[in-house]
Amino acid sequence: MHNIHTDLRLYAVQNSLQDYRVGLTKTKICLIVLELLICAIHPVPHSSPQLESEEVTLDSSESYSFSYTAIDVGLGLPMFARLYLFGRSIVFHSHLVRNISLRSISYLNQVSINFFFLMKIYLQQWPTRCLMTCCTIIFLIGSWSLRACSYKPTGEHLTIFDAMWLFIITFTTVGYGDLYPSTYCGRGIATIIGFIGLLSSALLISVLAQKLLLTREEKYVHTFVSNTELAKERQYQAANIVKFAIKVWFLKRQNKEPSIRCIQVQKKLFQSIYHLKEIKKQQRNSTDNCIDLHELVTIQQNTNMQIEETVQHMTEIKLQSTPVMAKSTEYLSECFSCTHIPNQICINIANNCPSCMMYRNDEDPNVIETRCCISDCGPSYQVSMHNGRPTYFCHGDRCNVKMSPTVLDSLN
Repeated sequence: MHNIHTDLRLYAVQNSLQDYRVGLTKTKICLIVLELLICAIHPVPHSSPQLESEEVTLDSSESYSFSYTAIDVGLGLPMFARLYLFGRSIVFHSHLVRNISLRSISYLNQVSINFFFLMKIYLQQWPTRCLMTCCTIIFLIGSWSLRACSYKPTGEHLTIFDAMWLFIITFTTVGYGDLYPSTYCGRGIATIIGFIGLLSSALLISVLAQKLLLTREEKYVHTFVSNTELAKERQYQAANIVKFAIKVWFLKRQNKEPSIRCIQVQKKLFQSIYHLKEIKKQQRNSTDNCIDLHELVTIQQNTNMQIEETVQHMTEIKLQSTPVMAKSTEYLSECFSCTHIPNQICINIANNCPSCMMYRNDEDPNVIETRCCISDCGPSYQVSMHNGRPTYFCHGDRCNVKMSPTVLDSLN
């Protein structure tokens, strides 16, 4: 009851409940009642532990009916249900349960750390050890139960060795028929043992299959050797294709009509082509089989790193292009101050029109002069002097009439 009370209080703390009795659901109430019944069942105590007054001799032919079950056996068998306390002790003494960080993570992810969770972990870490321990416990309990519920034709209980043999042939679903349960109680126990045997066989097969799997390193070695052999076989078949193709051509050149030898060579040629296709298919399959979850995670990490590098590079390009964009905006404002035609200027700049261009000085190639025209008149292709240096001027009348040299900027 103390454990039940503690579990209810922990449930109330985890779910922010003020009263722990709110967590009493019908399922928990049924489990509490079942636990009380299991712990309450006990064989009837005797005043003095002595043998029955009736002595059974070896030559006696008296036997019990199928429905016969001793009171001590009927009350003693349910006591094995108290083994749930062993599972509870495993949970309480597990390092996973006592780890506070693990309990916090499990609570945030809504994962219950209970007996079944621990059994899954232990079966994954130590499958052979856990399976052997469970089978040994079931073997001892089942053998004693079969001995208690089965009788010989003389009325005696089966010996413990006969009960063990009956358990083994029932557990492995062999059933030779030399021994069999003589009461309904024994038949029920044999049925339970058969189901447990099927479950244990399935677990044993899964454990053996896991042990027989190749490790990652062994898989790589096997794949490398297989690919090497396939590459050699591919080269051999490719050489056969070339050889048989030349033979077919030579035989057809010698004989106009197809001969038996030519047909045989053609058959070998087609077989080599078929084998070459099969080898290519095997090489593709071996490459796909070599890729597992670890390789996929590695590829994903490399892809994420490349994406981060690309984003960083694009950010640097954007930062470097910001001054260039600012300079272009400055040129646009200068051209607008000269022409006062914003739409035309924007189109002209985009189309690289002569209305707003930079011209390189032919006499001094290191000098680039920016000149802006009012209209699409373009350069005059004649060099004139302006402020003591050669400059291109507009050849149109509109720019020249306004007496505007149209020199806005000079860049070295």
